[in-house]
Amino acid sequence: DRDRLLAQARRAARGPDAALLESLVAASRGEPTASRDAAMNHDPATGDVLAWTHADLQTDPHDALVGLATFRAAPDARRLFVKGRRRRRPLFDVLFTTGMTLFEGVMLGRWMVDINAQPTMFHREFFARWSDAPHDFSLDLFAYHRALSEGLEVQRIPVDFGTRTAGFGHNASLANKLRLSRRTVAYTASLRRRLDEGHR
Repeated sequence: DRDRLLAQARRAARGPDAALLESLVAASRGEPTASRDAAMNHDPATGDVLAWTHADLQTDPHDALVGLATFRAAPDARRLFVKGRRRRRPLFDVLFTTGMTLFEGVMLGRWMVDINAQPTMFHREFFARWSDAPHDFSLDLFAYHRALSEGLEVQRIPVDFGTRTAGFGHNASLANKLRLSRRTVAYTASLRRRLDEGHR
């Protein structure tokens, strides 16, 4: 099914988009690409579908293509929110993520599973309605919560997280996880306050 969606994305891509998609596919395999310059010069914020994902090939670039195919097939792409859902993860990471899911559900009244999974994809019109978006890792929580609040259709695609090819992740150690969690808890509390003020 994933291969079928990828094939659909390739058929739908035209012009610079096609060059970019094929460069991502080749890069994910470690292959040199003739269209690398075109991909590097491509402005990712010009299309109707906006997205972000992890760097360093920790996530397969194919995942974004699968998400793109989901938008192509949607009756109304403006009402769609696509997000990865990680599988085959270490037990500790699963437990940690589950704890955050429960916490956010109690605090915000929305059931949000695997909030920080990638990619995160949505229509430009959804993005245009944003206000007061955070400028850190809480952005995943903000976007997911807003999508649910606006009644967007949320579709999850299965993804596998590999080993980083360079650098050190912000969430790689227990200490980093706790620091990230503290920031997320603080942002959740501020979001809860804004929601309460909006209902007064």
